[in-house]
Amino acid sequence: MEPIVGYPKPQAANEAETAIRHMKSRAGPILSRMMTRTESSGRIKLVNAMPKSWITRLGIKNENDYKHGISETRRLGAYGFVALGPDAGSAIPSLIELLHNKHDDVRYVSVFALRCLGPFASNALPSLIICLNDPELMVRDDAVMSLGTIHQEANRVIPILMKFLEKYRDDRILSRDAIDSLAAFDGDAKPAIPVLLRFLFLFLLFLSSVGLSWRAFGNADTNEILFKRL
Repeated sequence: MEPIVGYPKPQAANEAETAIRHMKSRAGPILSRMMTRTESSGRIKLVNAMPKSWITRLGIKNENDYKHGISETRRLGAYGFVALGPDAGSAIPSLIELLHNKHDDVRYVSVFALRCLGPFASNALPSLIICLNDPELMVRDDAVMSLGTIHQEANRVIPILMKFLEKYRDDRILSRDAIDSLAAFDGDAKPAIPVLLRFLFLFLLFLSSVGLSWRAFGNADTNEILFKRL
């Protein structure tokens, strides 16, 4: 499963985004179908049984290219929902429903879309909290980031983020993104200070163990040493 990465948008992409936004709710069903498209096991078996010369001659995609194309279709669907921005409200229930899909990548692109929609996806907050326990790491990661981008119900969300941070304290990716979400709440995240201080203390112990001081952190040579040891 490939993470979704951002990239600079050329003029044509901006125009396409504007066109999708004009479609509003009419775009939702099409985007949902794109996001739920999955690989055909029958097609994969058939292609794998064919001689490579036939595949080349007929211009048929091999298994890897076929899977990549389906994956890209799901991601394009997610980007479509993100493009709707404030007009995505009517589509949020559809995205919430996809969070329960049995396909890991469908759940992932759904969480990604909701995370990028931020406050516009506030109705999805309860479902995204449930996703913090998803068996797929990338779903959990985007779910914990979404709590920061949606930035709602601080009294409810901050204790959940603290508990998540304690649970995944040894996972650099999940703990980092949980801390970023806590930071999004600014002063409302004060109850998390003791938890954050424990992370800072452990980091200072690590610096000491490799013979570095806090003052040295951020130096280019120091960073190189850290990355070699992490």
